[in-house]
Amino acid sequence: MSQIHRFFLHDLDPEKAHFVLEGDNAKIASKVLRQKVHDSIVLMNGKGDVVEATITNVLPKVVEAKKEKYQKENRLSPELHISIGALKGEKAALVLQKLTEMGVTSISFFSSTYSVSKVDQKKEKKYTATCIEAIRQSGNPFLPEIHTFGDVQSCTKYFLTKEAKICFYEKERSLGMQDFLRSHASSYHIMVGPEGGFSEEELEHMQDHGYQNIRCAPYVLRAETAAIAAAAIVRSCEWGVRT
Repeated sequence: MSQIHRFFLHDLDPEKAHFVLEGDNAKIASKVLRQKVHDSIVLMNGKGDVVEATITNVLPKVVEAKKEKYQKENRLSPELHISIGALKGEKAALVLQKLTEMGVTSISFFSSTYSVSKVDQKKEKKYTATCIEAIRQSGNPFLPEIHTFGDVQSCTKYFLTKEAKICFYEKERSLGMQDFLRSHASSYHIMVGPEGGFSEEELEHMQDHGYQNIRCAPYVLRAETAAIAAAAIVRSCEWGVRT
């Protein structure tokens, strides 16, 4: 069975019968994948619209295709919003890739008292590009929202209305993720601290705003590991997989 090749189009209109790939998409299709007329491709816009199409023409800078089938996908439930203390380079890219593959609703990075790295809003475009590549590879039809926050307070304020709010805290001994997931909330916001952890002031602020301290694992996890583990645990419960 041939591999499915997916392409992301910001302006994809599923009502149209014909589509044009240009720029990087056309280059990837014609020169990298060496696709030809009659080859099948999948077009996505990150909003749940998925179009199966057949290539009708391949030119040096343009690839044309016609629609064969359209499907509107539903978002995974529950909503899952994960915020992580600022990460550098490859660590941030890893988190973005894996959380996108698991259908996280939004991914955000925040600066905090013990953050070694600081968030940079200018990187949001780069973060989004990483997520686009991840939905192309995984087939997840929804592009996660990307946010950056200058501190813990502004981050928790943004997600204040979420039904279940969790703070990963390595010193918590009584509650684990499985205990909290029994609430079957419609939306979750999970705060994952930086390598140095949260300050006492930040922990107090989150507790005052409805966040429950949870221990993710019996050992201390790196921030990127904890974020990926959080998504895996929540999504595995939704998918019916035994964790």
